[in-house]
Amino acid sequence: MIQRLEAELGVSLFDRQTKPLALTRDGEMALAHAHRVLKAADELSDAFAGAAQPQGLLRLGVAHVLTAIAAHHPLDRLRAAFPGLTVRLHSDWSTPLVEQVRNGTLDGALVLTHDAQTPPDDLDAVCISREPVRVVASAELAGQRDWTLPAMNAVGWVLQPEGCQYRTAMGRAMAQHGPALNVTVEGFDQSLLLSLVARGVGFGLAPLRLIAPTLQCGRWRPRTSR
Repeated sequence: MIQRLEAELGVSLFDRQTKPLALTRDGEMALAHAHRVLKAADELSDAFAGAAQPQGLLRLGVAHVLTAIAAHHPLDRLRAAFPGLTVRLHSDWSTPLVEQVRNGTLDGALVLTHDAQTPPDDLDAVCISREPVRVVASAELAGQRDWTLPAMNAVGWVLQPEGCQYRTAMGRAMAQHGPALNVTVEGFDQSLLLSLVARGVGFGLAPLRLIAPTLQCGRWRPRTSR
């Protein structure tokens, strides 16, 4: 490409007798002109940046547990604000979603991180909300005693599979007490897991905003563990 440019300009841009290569006087002049051309092109793009509505395909990743939230009012508002966009949602665990943003498979992602976790330095990230995650249990199970984490672990947990961020956080919390996390039932369907918790199968973990409608039915309650 450099040789083609030199042929079109009729000059030598690099002194090839030096190591490393050095710009010739003509090369330095061409570089200065190139900087001005690029700056002018950027200014032209900036001048019309706000004039055109975004169009095309927008590929967004959403962490499994947040899909029920993101696929309703937020998605409707996004489509209404930018009718020229075709929005494609992809659900996965947070860690794979971050990697897909990094490699360009996704344009952006809504993911979960725990309090001690920091966003990757090589990606732009904004905290848009903090979601309390609580231990939940059936009303009958919750009323039996003053539960501690080891006691809950002895009964068992109803959780999503490995890769779930709050399952990982609970595993670290249990490690401080000695025993490994005792998962009796695991599955991807959050509604199914909560129904099992409501039937007293074990303890679960859930973001409060997701479980609020079920909480109002009084079938099971959040627990504060020690």
